[in-house]
Amino acid sequence: MNMAPSTNSTGVDDDQWKWDMVVQSVYGSSIVSIIASSLVLVAYGFMYWLRPAQANRISLRLSVIIAFSDIFYALFLLISNIPSVTEGPTCTSSVYLQFAFELLSLFATAAIALNLLMVFVFRMEAKKRLERWYYGVGGVLAFGLPLIALVAGRLGWDEVNEECWIRSANDSKASTMAWKWGILYFWVAGISLFCTVVTILVYFFLKRTGVPLPTTESTPSNPNNTVLFRRTQRIIQRAVSRIVVYCLVPIVSQFWNIVLDGLLEAGKDPWWVYVLANVFSGLQGTFNALVFFTIDPAVSNIREELRRRIIKKYYLTSTVPQTLFERFRYALIQKTLLRKRDLKQPSVINKSSASVLQSETKTRPSQFRSEDVDLVQHAKPGLVESGVAREGEADVIAFL
Repeated sequence: MNMAPSTNSTGVDDDQWKWDMVVQSVYGSSIVSIIASSLVLVAYGFMYWLRPAQANRISLRLSVIIAFSDIFYALFLLISNIPSVTEGPTCTSSVYLQFAFELLSLFATAAIALNLLMVFVFRMEAKKRLERWYYGVGGVLAFGLPLIALVAGRLGWDEVNEECWIRSANDSKASTMAWKWGILYFWVAGISLFCTVVTILVYFFLKRTGVPLPTTESTPSNPNNTVLFRRTQRIIQRAVSRIVVYCLVPIVSQFWNIVLDGLLEAGKDPWWVYVLANVFSGLQGTFNALVFFTIDPAVSNIREELRRRIIKKYYLTSTVPQTLFERFRYALIQKTLLRKRDLKQPSVINKSSASVLQSETKTRPSQFRSEDVDLVQHAKPGLVESGVAREGEADVIAFL
């Protein structure tokens, strides 16, 4: 929020450094969110290029909508907090678009939860027609709700609190607070509650039925199906966990704004609450990006595949590292990417890699360390993963 520094009777700024911190806090947090959300878009483009089947799912596209919305929300939040922006069209339009993209991010989050509910509880397949409803209804509400306040003349420069926000009413403070709750805070609380209810319903439904998806057998009949079933359960756990965290993001990012508005209506304006409100609201895109990169099942799947490819290409090679760079890369992969399960499970390499490594250990056994020999011993061509589980994983993710 944009708050002019208070002045004393002599006209000298009182505690100017505090209000400078208020302004700088929104700049820093907004820029970080723009960068983080942009990385989400770049990551999605890379995923679509690498694995189109896994990238082609509703909830992932909704995550892209969230990132897109967070970029513009942070941008217009930053513009509305520029000290030189006061009364005028720049202030009014930036506040309107700030509300619109904030709501669009919220409704996209609600759509992810609703999609999870449709798939697991109501057993509906993810259809394009349903996805269009998510976009259409969410977009109309996101841009329509603040439009009502804009037409009513309630968005723009607030002379009372000296900020680009919702204009204070001349009649009563209750009217101003009603507008704030009607076009933003009510939806923040309502959507967070909705996501929480969906999470509880899905959790108890899966616990009661024990069947993750309509197309997945609950009692697999062969080892490949067993692997697929277990991985499916992990994917679903990540999907449900993602909704839990997503529903916390709007509450965390807007909590201090709600506190600040309450204090302003009470005639108080502590500078440190301004800082917290600016930082947390500005970091909304960063919070959503962290959820995307750490919890999203498709992202985790792609990250695991990249790890396996790097190990296969640069660690499980037919030649021994010779140059300093190759040795450094070899050691770095071993310390950061190699897992114990890679040394025990045959699924990390294919038949050709297994044959190459076996021949290398016969010709130059002294060049390989003991853990490499263990990996080769487990890399029997007949035991290499068939790919059924990985392909099935993509099918499962497509439902989400």
